Amino acid sequence: MKTGFILHLDSLSVLDELTNEQAGILFKAIRDYNSGKEPELDFAMRMAFIPFKNQFERDLKTYNNTCERNRNNGAKGGRPKKPTETQETQVVFEKPKKADNKNDNDNKNDNNIVPFQERVHGFLNWFNLEFIKHGKQQGKFRTLNNQTESNLKKLLDKYSTDEWSYAFENMIKSEWVIESKNATPDHFLRPANFEKYLNQPKQQEEKFNLPHLR
Repeated sequence: MKTGFILHLDSLSVLDELTNEQAGILFKAIRDYNSGKEPELDFAMRMAFIPFKNQFERDLKTYNNTCERNRNNGAKGGRPKKPTETQETQVVFEKPKKADNKNDNDNKNDNNIVPFQERVHGFLNWFNLEFIKHGKQQGKFRTLNNQTESNLKKLLDKYSTDEWSYAFENMIKSEWVIESKNATPDHFLRPANFEKYLNQPKQQEEKFNLPHLR
C-alpha cells in the first residue's frame, strides 16, 4: 500500500495562475485522489487538476510494476547474493592446485589453477577492504610494483587468511605506520615487516616507534 505520492516542482507553476482559494481546492483534490476518493471539481479546477492526475496514474503504474518485479525476484530466491568474504579471499590465500605430473600438458590450462595476477588483484581488494574493518577509509591501492609482487608471491601460500588478517590488524594499529603513511602493500609485504606484525601480540592502538621498518 502506498503511503505517499510525488509532486514535481515544475508542475506547481500552475499555482501562480490560481487564487489562494483555488490553490487550496486543488491541493484538497490532490489529497482526495491519492486517498482513493474522486474529487468533485468545476470545469476550471478539473483543467488544473488533470495534469496532476495523469502524473499520479503514471507513477502508480511504475510503482505497481516495481512491486510485481520485486515479488517475482522474491519467488526466485531474491537478488543473487554477493560472494562472502571467505569466498572472495579464498582465491587469494588458497594455495593453487599443482598440475599432475602425468598430465602436465593437459593441466597447463586447468581452470582450477588460479593465475597469479588474479591473486594479485584479489589481494589488493582484500587489502583495501581491511581498512574499513578497522574504522579507516577504504584503501585505494590498484597495483603492485615488481618487487612487491615478488614479496607477495613468497608469502601467499605460507600463511592462512586468519594470519593475514592478524598481521594487517597489528600493522593498522601501529601509530608509527599511520603517522608515517606506511600502511601500504609495499611496507606490509616486506617479509621482515609481515613476520614482525604476525608475531607481535595483539594490542590496542599500539605505539610502534620502529623507524627502521621502511
